[in-house]
Amino acid sequence: MAVSLPGLDSLRQQIDAVDLQLLALINQRAALAAQVAAVKSSTLDEQAPGPVSFYRPEREAQVLRNIMKQNSGPLPDADVARLFREIMSACLALEKPLRVEALGYPGSLAHLAALKHFGQSIVPGQRADAASLFADVESGRIDYAVLPFGSLLAGLDLSLTASAEAITENYVSLFLQYNVQICGEVKILTTRADEPERQAEVGKTRNAGKSQRFIVIGRGAVPASGDDRSSVITGIADRPGGLYHLLAPFDAMGISILRLEAKQGAGQIQEPGEAAGEQFFVIDFPGHFSEDRVKRLCDALKKLTSTFKFIGSYPNGVL
Repeated sequence: MAVSLPGLDSLRQQIDAVDLQLLALINQRAALAAQVAAVKSSTLDEQAPGPVSFYRPEREAQVLRNIMKQNSGPLPDADVARLFREIMSACLALEKPLRVEALGYPGSLAHLAALKHFGQSIVPGQRADAASLFADVESGRIDYAVLPFGSLLAGLDLSLTASAEAITENYVSLFLQYNVQICGEVKILTTRADEPERQAEVGKTRNAGKSQRFIVIGRGAVPASGDDRSSVITGIADRPGGLYHLLAPFDAMGISILRLEAKQGAGQIQEPGEAAGEQFFVIDFPGHFSEDRVKRLCDALKKLTSTFKFIGSYPNGVL
């Protein structure tokens, strides 16, 4: 027996009706967000001085994870999460527009990373140097800054043809100098413009997609979200076996290392024949500073290092 399918006009009428329901629910959510802002502002006036925190990275991560967990399709989890991020971005703009700036120029990878992390309801500004971003985040002139981190490929243009030297900044010295913390991370899939030529040179097919990591820096510490990572800067004497001893506490406490990168410190460029100086490492590992094991690890690292700074606990990226 043939199944009778609804007509096109009927389906469109049903879609229109669902759209109106969605519109009403989205505006209902926006009204609730406005009430949250009012409650936060009144609590600030009565209890504590200083700026109120309207944007909560851990809360956003928790909401998106829950949405993805509860999603039953047919839309993929990531698509649903992106839709809800934009809804939250628009609602947050009603509470308080965020002042976000990125290291780069309009259309740069950092610009795209800012939009991916905060949603399309922000209008990110751009800077050509990282030092001014660190300074303005610390002073409160801007709320957050988005910068390339890790391999420091670029972030200045989509083709990645700009030289790394054009944007290379001494993040170690900036984190040591300014009172800011990492409060989020963003990953952008990039494609080098010269990848076809590179493939032809080696005579084989290679995946041109590469993930560029960006960090979001802010002033305050981020509460635990339930799925977090932490980052520290450590400085040790540049001597044989130094890194081996530095990593011993991770092994002893059963804590994995998610990322370890050697960084040159300010004024640490070593001339030929000069005595060995201080070697810096940026280390990411799972956990939040509110956890006892993370506090114990940091205490152990302080005893093994000449320089130590905790630079943030923040949610693992959802998207």
